[in-house]
Amino acid sequence: MQLFKILRTAMIAWLALSACAFAADSQRPDPRRSVGVFGDSLGDGLWSGLYTVTKSNPNLHLYRHSKIGAGFTRPDYATWFADFVASLDETRLTDAVIMVGANDRQGIRDENRKGYVFQSEGWRRTYGGRIDAILAELTKRHVSVIWVGLPVMRSEELNTGSLYLNELFQERARHGGATYLSLAESFKGEDGAFAAYQPDKSGHLRQIRAEDGVHFTGYGYELLAAKIYAALDAPQNIQTAGMNPPSTPGPTTGPTPNPLPGPGAGLTAIAVSGPVPSAGTIPTAGIAP
Repeated sequence: MQLFKILRTAMIAWLALSACAFAADSQRPDPRRSVGVFGDSLGDGLWSGLYTVTKSNPNLHLYRHSKIGAGFTRPDYATWFADFVASLDETRLTDAVIMVGANDRQGIRDENRKGYVFQSEGWRRTYGGRIDAILAELTKRHVSVIWVGLPVMRSEELNTGSLYLNELFQERARHGGATYLSLAESFKGEDGAFAAYQPDKSGHLRQIRAEDGVHFTGYGYELLAAKIYAALDAPQNIQTAGMNPPSTPGPTTGPTPNPLPGPGAGLTAIAVSGPVPSAGTIPTAGIAP
């Protein structure tokens, strides 16, 4: 009888310890990250850079939801948003990286088909509402968001529009609980202006921006991706994070190619194809049809 009591006490103690161990293990942070990249041609280039700089990390799964030609002012925005929500339902993300705006310096129509010119009060209200809706969908799924601002542009007109968009991105990101990554002080020359070339860590001059003055080269996208990769681990430092050159150099000349690389360790890719638009195809005024 005494032996039975001892065994029963030992069994109860073992079960209690097992329960504690299970609870502790369930509370341990999951090292795996599922990162979705959303946006237009700039976002797609960023995806390619992130693929390169993260492919050796088996605990990070990268999903490609960027689409060349996408934008929040386009007449097919409602379709894009429906696809966006569907992608969130299909893939459980821990993080989302958004870079958009290359096609958005133009007029917009609201849900009632009323049009507004770029930078008008109605335009800001409609565009800002779309940012809010996107962030709301991510927030209710507990997805951490990094919203990447637009870089300095070669064209003064495009740069002025980008500054306006960046101010709105930052405002709505702060309101929606996202982390805003400013590129205001990155990818510039010593004079603080647009720079197509910058020295790498070895001091060699490398081309970082494409010929259109809007997009990046492959190497430039890797520089940008290195900032995002660091920010995923330290979002509180994102506003002041330095630009760290990638370990794997990319092409030094020409516009960024948009191939879908083969699968890497721990990475899942969603293919998107299409040509990278030139600066001449990026509208800056008017109302979307």
